Amino acid sequence: MKKSEIIEKSDGVYEIFAYDDETPEKKHLVYKINKNKKQIIFIPDEEFTVNKVTLEGFENLPPEFSKAGYIKGGLMYYLPKKLGENKITDFIISKTDKSRIRKIKSGNKLVLNYLDFSYLKAQLTSISNEAKQERSITVDKFFYQTYPRRYKKKFLSKKSMAKKAIRNLSPEIIEDISSEDVSHILDFIETLLKSKYKSEIHKRKLFSTAKIRIDDIAISEIIKKFDQMLKEDPSENKWGSFLKRNLYLIDSKYVHALPELNVVLANTRKADFGLIDSHGYLDIFEIKKPTTKILSSRTDRGNYYWSKEATMAIVQAEKYLYHAERKAPSLTEDIDVQRNKKVQVIKPRAFVILGSTKELDERNKQQDFRILRMSLKNIEIVLYDELLKRIKNQKGKIYID
Repeated sequence: MKKSEIIEKSDGVYEIFAYDDETPEKKHLVYKINKNKKQIIFIPDEEFTVNKVTLEGFENLPPEFSKAGYIKGGLMYYLPKKLGENKITDFIISKTDKSRIRKIKSGNKLVLNYLDFSYLKAQLTSISNEAKQERSITVDKFFYQTYPRRYKKKFLSKKSMAKKAIRNLSPEIIEDISSEDVSHILDFIETLLKSKYKSEIHKRKLFSTAKIRIDDIAISEIIKKFDQMLKEDPSENKWGSFLKRNLYLIDSKYVHALPELNVVLANTRKADFGLIDSHGYLDIFEIKKPTTKILSSRTDRGNYYWSKEATMAIVQAEKYLYHAERKAPSLTEDIDVQRNKKVQVIKPRAFVILGSTKELDERNKQQDFRILRMSLKNIEIVLYDELLKRIKNQKGKIYID
């Protein structure tokens, strides 16, 4: 059995020797401790890659080091291998410095921050304890199956199972999780939300927190993609596809999307898409590009008016509304039969998404645009940067109480 002996050399300076019970005469120096300098020199055995390990910022041995002259948790086996891979000649464990490696004359110097070091040790200990438990359970299971009348059936406790599952969760495994695994995880989350708490207060808080986190991720992704598309300037079709997929996430009143909605029920082009709100009412969307001009280049008697492109989009939206109301029963039935969606076509609204406030670079343009916009009946003009601002404001509402 390994033992140790502490010898005081001077005030605040100590040496620790290790020896075997059977051969006490063969003592060897394993630690030099200088409390004044807050420094400890660990002198490992000859099989260790470096001939000393310097501990900076320590007056006493940290719990990861044994007085008998070794590092606990199996690190005496693993550390030399990793140090050898990078030809480390100077190894320092520091309470203050960051973990880093740099070249020196004799080879390479490795500084390992003490928090990182203790984390590694804790991980190895956890794995070791888990392995011991697994071995114990395996033995218990074997004897129960072999001698069922003599040995009791033993299982891993639910608490141990929970700790094991949580301990194995890591972002590193995400790329190797299959679609079936994702489905299983979502099923588990659903069960967790349903059954974790009996208290209504705790349940409501859990639901709220889960929804807030999911909404935050979803809206952040939409904002990121929106910004990217504004830079790339894709086609109207791509903008239509993007907005059709995401507008109902932005505005919580919408619950269903209807792509390429045939409002006119003739050979006229279809509306880009429709959205159905939670009450079953239909809104129609006409999508142009962010670069589409809003106002004419010239004024009429000092007043700005709609550009040719904006006028065409507004006229098209008015046609959609006219035909949607005129043929409401046919449209309702068509959506019900072909899309399997119940909808009420009663005083629908049309939204035309186009242009950007960058064009409104004069006060007169801003005022005339506001007047033109307000003059429209059942049609709302939405500019792309206004829409993006709405999305960002929606994200700003997300918080945890």
